[in-house]
Amino acid sequence: MLRSLCSTRHHLGPAFQPAGSPSPCALERPSPWPCGPLLLGLVLATGLTGCGRPAAASRPAPTGPVRVEVALPVEREVIDYAEFTGQLAAAEAVEVRARVTGFIDRVLFDQVPAGNPGSQPQQYSREVAQGDLLYQIDAREAEAALAAAEAKLSAAKAQIRAAEAQRMKARNDLDRQQQLKDRGAASAEEYDRAVTGEREALAAHDSAIAAREGAEATLRRATLNLDFTRITAPIAGRISRSLVSAGNLVNQDSTLLTTIVSVDPIYAEFDLDERTLLLLMQRIRDGEFIRGNKAQPEHYPVQLALANETDFPHEGAISFVDNRVDQSTGTMKIRGVFSNPPISTEGGRVLVPGMFARIRLPVSRPHPAVLIDERAVGRDQGQTFVYVVDDQETVVFRPVTLGPTHNGLREVVAGLAAGDRVVVNGLQRIRPGVKVDPQTVPMASGSASAATRPAIPASGPATPSKTASPAPGAAPASTPPSAPPAAPSDTRP
Repeated sequence: MLRSLCSTRHHLGPAFQPAGSPSPCALERPSPWPCGPLLLGLVLATGLTGCGRPAAASRPAPTGPVRVEVALPVEREVIDYAEFTGQLAAAEAVEVRARVTGFIDRVLFDQVPAGNPGSQPQQYSREVAQGDLLYQIDAREAEAALAAAEAKLSAAKAQIRAAEAQRMKARNDLDRQQQLKDRGAASAEEYDRAVTGEREALAAHDSAIAAREGAEATLRRATLNLDFTRITAPIAGRISRSLVSAGNLVNQDSTLLTTIVSVDPIYAEFDLDERTLLLLMQRIRDGEFIRGNKAQPEHYPVQLALANETDFPHEGAISFVDNRVDQSTGTMKIRGVFSNPPISTEGGRVLVPGMFARIRLPVSRPHPAVLIDERAVGRDQGQTFVYVVDDQETVVFRPVTLGPTHNGLREVVAGLAAGDRVVVNGLQRIRPGVKVDPQTVPMASGSASAATRPAIPASGPATPSKTASPAPGAAPASTPPSAPPAAPSDTRP
């Protein structure tokens, strides 16, 4: 293009050549811009015109105010809660071990029936009752020991009978020698011999009685050992898998067979921080803390939710408070107790020991509150605010102080009245002072998200911003003060 322009100047002649400009032949010299600043300006103007988008005047001008959705705050009586994280724990936990040494003969739970490898275990729910038979140890050795103990006891009883007969004979001999001595017919030596015999018979009788008691103790021990070959569930609850199978040797008081944990009721343990502890103590003194009724004045309610639950459906009560604050963590151990009934005839239950749980503790009495949807809250440099539409359909910036969340709605402690119309959808299309077309909708609960609601049709073209809502008096840089924001110009070269 540059060579074409210079050729044109060459054909026009010297009349059209400015004074002091280079001759046409200078176009053949290796100069970067031989045609001067004029050509450079033409090139830049042509490039900018070709790369630019259509002018804003070619698009339709915005008409009417921006359409937004507004809702009235919800007035409701609420209770303030403090939430913690904790874990579920069994009220009772037992390790089942063998009480006698022997070989496992049978395992009566969590086993596949013999001859049918593809079938289900005999006890699928894994819940056992107290006293249910779990293992059977080979009892032949214990039965033999029991029979020997019974024979030993019979022998001891026979010895007692013999000792009693010997004692009676020695007593009669002593009486006879006493009569002869009184008449002077017996010597002192014979009398002393009778006395010694009577004492020996009495000692033999006492020894036989002691032998009988020892035999009875041996019999009781043998009976216990025989009973210990039948391993039963010490508590009712959920049983783990069997750690040994039939045919294995188990040692007395050392081999772990399985474990059992109780399931109803169940504990939830959590740590209470020192700040919340001081708050609760203050509110208890002031009478602002929820307590039990007259029948249970020390009943403190607590609620629980599992990892997949949004609300707190499980109701319980505080059952244990530690006696001191842990110096290393600054917390106090708290335990709540909850009912855990079966949810089906098969014995399944919702709460399982070891589960993660969210625990909610009420820290106030019921009080009235103003609640709004979390989507209506804007944040700018640490300040929380909402947009309110006044009677002139104008957006007003309103700083607010937020409280806790109640059933998906956020409590507004200060800055908002119950009759204010709060913008809940379309916050990024507006700024303070602009006119809007408000569409009244119910205040959505926290479970309803903006993604599930239909988009708001704007009366004029607008490009939603992805930045935070502006502070009062601050307009976006790319938006005129009295018009919706226009699309940014493309400044690519």
